[in-house]
Amino acid sequence: MTINTSKALSNSKTQKMAFLRKAIFLSFLFCYSSASAKEIHVALIDTSFCPSLIKTSQNIIIDPVKDFTQSHSFKCYKGILKKRAFHGHWVLETIVKGLNPQTPIRITPLIVFNKKGSQKLSYWKRALAFIEEANVDFAVAAAGLPLIEKNDLLSASSLKALSKPLLLATGRKGPYLAKEVPLFPHIHSNWPLFYFGSFHEGLDSQDPARTDTMQFNAYPVHFSMPFQDKRAAYPSLKGSSLSVSLGARYLLERCLSELSNKENLSKSHLSDCFERGKVHIKGKATSFTSLKE
Repeated sequence: MTINTSKALSNSKTQKMAFLRKAIFLSFLFCYSSASAKEIHVALIDTSFCPSLIKTSQNIIIDPVKDFTQSHSFKCYKGILKKRAFHGHWVLETIVKGLNPQTPIRITPLIVFNKKGSQKLSYWKRALAFIEEANVDFAVAAAGLPLIEKNDLLSASSLKALSKPLLLATGRKGPYLAKEVPLFPHIHSNWPLFYFGSFHEGLDSQDPARTDTMQFNAYPVHFSMPFQDKRAAYPSLKGSSLSVSLGARYLLERCLSELSNKENLSKSHLSDCFERGKVHIKGKATSFTSLKE
């Protein structure tokens, strides 16, 4: 039997070249895929946070807290989180709890409530300036500044428009705000804002949802979520604060890959995601636009 060595060598060389081309193509494809999906950067505006007490997946990065009041010096420990001063932490943990994204998410917590629990327009201005300068993709605020003084209302009304989408809790009357007053940044309906409200469970299957009569009605609620929900990281997180937390979570859970491929996220990009997930809940008195669980 005669072996054609030149032919065998030729076949071997052809196979090696084919393998090499395939390896180069796969390497290019991997690099392209990695480059095309960018990190999503979210800013969270609220009270105090303790990120060191939250366990997250490796693709969720929580930045050091930025205190725009320059007044806090607390130490984080588990027991402190029960205090309402850590409302921001409740929101943060509700957003990331159990989330295991394939695309990296960066969250920067921003404090606009000082150690006495008070807000100022100057704190908010610093937070919004950071959102613009740091090229944040979208922001979340389960809070708002009551514009009680006329000067504050005038100053807030004249601020430069925010270019980044902002998810807002509509707010409600309660022990911390006795009556409905103008809220900042809620008053800027021409900004790229999403207003989140809440509803109560109905009395029976024929009346599945009832209006939260304490909720502020000055703003056009885009989505309403249950007043209480098992997805809340802390039972004290309720109403529109819980609602906007779940709205942010929805974006990061359902549309992360899609959003990460957009160069500059706009309100319409977020709207597209929300529109696909919206459901209508009809009660006897009214109906609500909500998001799928």
